[in-house]
Amino acid sequence: MKRLGYGAGLDVGLIAPAVQSQHGLQAPVAAAELSLEALVGMFPPKSLAHALPSFPSIERDLSLIVAEQTAWATIESLVVASKPALLEQVRFIGTYRGQQAGAGKKSVTLRMRFRDDRRTLTHDEVTPQVEGVIALAKRELGAEVRTQ
Repeated sequence: MKRLGYGAGLDVGLIAPAVQSQHGLQAPVAAAELSLEALVGMFPPKSLAHALPSFPSIERDLSLIVAEQTAWATIESLVVASKPALLEQVRFIGTYRGQQAGAGKKSVTLRMRFRDDRRTLTHDEVTPQVEGVIALAKRELGAEVRTQ
């Protein structure tokens, strides 16, 4: 079995092709091995619940025109590396390909969420952070802003 170890008592993988043909199986077959001891050891499960934020967030969508081969992971890493203060999350929204983006280009839309745990942010505080991301995207990726 080609293992895709997930740890914590769980191994998942595909049965080796030689074993599949030995048993006359035509399609790939997946299998799992569970360690009961490891699974019981994880009980009771840890709660993932947390308190709701006391203050609202500000979300900004940004559409960047980049080269067709630019991966979302590259854009996401760039945003995170620029370290905008109070950035809580960056999320992929969508991709547009068409005449407005240009030949060999695409428009990637992302959503950035900002929050301060001690007070309500203002749009004037978030704007320079978004502009910093735009400047870095222009410099590092040759990006153009489609919409902001």
